[in-house]
Amino acid sequence: MASILTAGITEAFSSTFTLAAGESATVYLTDAAGPGLPFDACADIQIASAGGEYVPFGTLTRTDPARVLTAVGTFRVNRHPCATAVGIEKN
Repeated sequence: MASILTAGITEAFSSTFTLAAGESATVYLTDAAGPGLPFDACADIQIASAGGEYVPFGTLTRTDPARVLTAVGTFRVNRHPCATAVGIEKN
């Protein structure tokens, strides 16, 4: 596993990562304070369009904190502001 966005409370974008044909990755929320995620934890997974714009691809929340990505493309994750520090990891 690798951190693509360190834990924080402000809106922020992760580093980008690319998946080629046949590759997959799991992206998920992490909580710096302990085993549970805060009630307002939320981040949007985005995929780059052919024109270089990032468009919504999925959402991570406290109740749905992980996604397995199998699509070919370049991705990033946009963390929403939250009350307790939340980070994003990928493996």
